[in-house]
Amino acid sequence: MLQLSAASSSVARLGLRRGASPFSTAASASASASSSPRRSATAAAATAASSSSLWRGPVAAASRRSAVPASPRAFSHTARCALQQQQQPENASDAAERTLKRFWKTVSVQTHPASSTSSSNSNSNLPAHYTINLDKRSLRTPAGNVLRIPLERGLLAGLIAQEWAEQRTVLKPHALPLTSLVARSIDGLASPSTRQGVTDSLLAYLDTDTILFHEPEPPQLARLQSERWTPLIDWVSARWGVQVEVYDSLFGTAQSAATREALSRHIRSLDPLALAAFERAVLSSKSFLIGLGLLEGKLSVEQAARAAEVEVASQIERWGEVEDSHDVDYQDVRRMLGSVAVVLMPPSSRGTP
Repeated sequence: MLQLSAASSSVARLGLRRGASPFSTAASASASASSSPRRSATAAAATAASSSSLWRGPVAAASRRSAVPASPRAFSHTARCALQQQQQPENASDAAERTLKRFWKTVSVQTHPASSTSSSNSNSNLPAHYTINLDKRSLRTPAGNVLRIPLERGLLAGLIAQEWAEQRTVLKPHALPLTSLVARSIDGLASPSTRQGVTDSLLAYLDTDTILFHEPEPPQLARLQSERWTPLIDWVSARWGVQVEVYDSLFGTAQSAATREALSRHIRSLDPLALAAFERAVLSSKSFLIGLGLLEGKLSVEQAARAAEVEVASQIERWGEVEDSHDVDYQDVRRMLGSVAVVLMPPSSRGTP
């Protein structure tokens, strides 16, 4: 009782009144304690009294009814996630998306005649070619090599220049499919040893090719497989004189050594740009044979895309289309396969930029 009276008189001396804010009370008590060390105990008592008796909110009333003391407020889950995101290091793709701003005003195509270069180590002849200039600077690959397009591929050079002319404030790598294909052929497929490794990895798709696994059910899937896959399989068998095996099980999926050798020999004969195009076609369609059909001109872009979408088309017929999923994939596979078709256009139709 004596302690409570002392606390009450201390509150009165500090000028507190019923209903005052506990936050202003704490501030006043802290100021009083800092001005006089002897009054620190009085300030602490005033703070305790204000938080226990002067606050009349519903939380305080509930606390008085409960014997369990109030715990500190839990850290917000949203705030915790935001803090973790700030603390995590930024990955390369996010950094590129944030930092790659358009710095050029004009895009042009420049023609370079054939020339010879010499150094202390070797002499080399550089054939006539095009380069893409951003203002006055030549466009380079991610590895720092100048992006050179052969002179007979003038249309390709013009389309690459158009890709860069259409970029807005922030550079969008997915909007540069032709640029990335040519860069891949220069940076990643220049050496014969690298091309051999890529050829071997692509041949691995042959044994697990999507279009070589046929399901008898449901009926709509079987119909689409017959319409979009069987003609392509028959064409490959006739074109290379091999027997392409078709399976209805996940076991025993392997093509004969003769089939692998015939198709491997053809892929090894491709130049770096054609191999880069074939690689993209296989990875985008998930099928070695669809990529082969597009490479040889047997399939158009639309036919190749439809062959790659058989399972999805069957699901859409039965269950309907999922917005922002099926429609996005529909456009993306055509964008990727379309870039392959442009690179593979015959020389007579490439013209000038």
